[in-house]
Amino acid sequence: MARLVQVKRYPASARARRETGTAYVRFTLSRSGRPSAISLDRSSGVAALDREALDTVRRATPLPTVPENLSAPLTLTVAIEFTLN
Repeated sequence: MARLVQVKRYPASARARRETGTAYVRFTLSRSGRPSAISLDRSSGVAALDREALDTVRRATPLPTVPENLSAPLTLTVAIEFTLN
């Protein structure tokens, strides 16, 4: 999650409209940390935030490797939250 937070961007159009939401992204993670089969599992309700959530996972590549004590590939669903302060 730390890597995803580092590369996440808030879309300017959504920020200007003060849109917020949480998008759930599902992907398969290889042992080497490469995500594949990236898809939207649940929408934030805002198309720009959904697109950015998918792009966040793509930009974060490579993610940390899967530890040897876990079987790989892993299928993960992560929540990517967009909030304004």
